[in-house]
Amino acid sequence: PAGTIAPLAGRDGVCFVGGFRHPPNADAIRWFVETTWPRVLAAVPDARLDIVGSHMPADIRALGELPGVRAVGFVEDLEGFLARRRLTIAPLRYGAGAKGKVAASLAQGVPAVCTPVAAEGMLLSPGEDVLVGETPEALADHVIALLRDDALWQRLSAAGLDYARRVTSRDSARERLRALLDAR
Repeated sequence: PAGTIAPLAGRDGVCFVGGFRHPPNADAIRWFVETTWPRVLAAVPDARLDIVGSHMPADIRALGELPGVRAVGFVEDLEGFLARRRLTIAPLRYGAGAKGKVAASLAQGVPAVCTPVAAEGMLLSPGEDVLVGETPEALADHVIALLRDDALWQRLSAAGLDYARRVTSRDSARERLRALLDAR
């Protein structure tokens, strides 16, 4: 987890992070841009969505030609990039295991909007650590709320950072491993 987080002032935009050799990531961003992003733009016309990730195929790169969408590709300094974003999205429709994109966002104090699939298996508390929506309408409502509501952003930013310290930090992993070894 970040020791300190960049203030809300100076942050903007929505960010999707995902390596595109993993099919659930390409499916997720295509689906989000087709079904959810137009709803966000209708409410927040100046909103911007950055698509970040390595091995971006041509069809994902072409999404960058749509209003408010920028296909960034690989970024060398993801933490620095996230420090300038207002929120991340994880609109996964399938996949399994802990989601690095969600953990990385929360560890930087950047609130995340997730589908249930993206939040599963991560010991998250929807509405407290992250916002979870299953439909395009619910996801859009959450994104719009985080773009407009500074108090909600502050609350989720702090809660996400606290989650990262409690659940995904090296210190918490060490404590869990020590407890397992001591139980033998």
